[in-house]
Amino acid sequence: MKLVFAILVLSLLTGESVFADQREDNFRRASEAYYKNRWDEALSLYQALLKEFPTNAHLYFNLGNVYFRKGEMGRALQHYAKALNLKPREPDIRANLKFVQKKTGVELPVPFSTTLKKNLFFWNSYFTLHELVLSLLMVAAVFWSSLTLRLYIKRPLLKGGVWGFGILLALMLVSTGIKYDETLARRWGILIKPEVAVRPAYLKSVEPFVKLPDGAKVEILGDQEFKNEEKWIQIRLPNGTRGWILEEEIGVI
Repeated sequence: MKLVFAILVLSLLTGESVFADQREDNFRRASEAYYKNRWDEALSLYQALLKEFPTNAHLYFNLGNVYFRKGEMGRALQHYAKALNLKPREPDIRANLKFVQKKTGVELPVPFSTTLKKNLFFWNSYFTLHELVLSLLMVAAVFWSSLTLRLYIKRPLLKGGVWGFGILLALMLVSTGIKYDETLARRWGILIKPEVAVRPAYLKSVEPFVKLPDGAKVEILGDQEFKNEEKWIQIRLPNGTRGWILEEEIGVI
């Protein structure tokens, strides 16, 4: 199993059909640089392409591979997470993300309520918010159509169908609400520097109450910028504790 993950980490998602002409040539050059271990060149080329295609999961995935090869695990996880947000059912992305997470060994304690929601609505991680909304609308349409028919056709089978689609609609409403909260209502980031000092206030003179390794996922609550261009980000740990870190220590998902 470890060998399978290792092989996946070394692979790239091509996505050549997405690009054309000069852009496709740049993509090939970036892939060639990657396979020849020219990490900085590959990084520069993929980042340039990403400016033109900011929603391309292939580019985020390949950037994650480059950062992994450079030994920057936090950055690798950040880009794998971005790729997974765009293509949640892509097996290579899921495999690489899981592989690097295991390699870093970062596992912050998570509240029981969060674990419960994740287990009850396990399918949420396989669908984008857009896909869940479309599914919700389709289930709602079938439910109201069945309910309307039930007013005119008194059959037990139809009654059971109304109840079934009603329960499914309720589940979809909750599921979509949870996905909305996770993807739009909240902002997330991954720590990209080793031993990030989390402080109770946005001052370097304040003693940190905890130090976290790169790769840890946290919620972004806000920021504070000073005239000397030093910018602080307020974060919330999975256990609910709030603190402040420097902007360059976190990568937004």
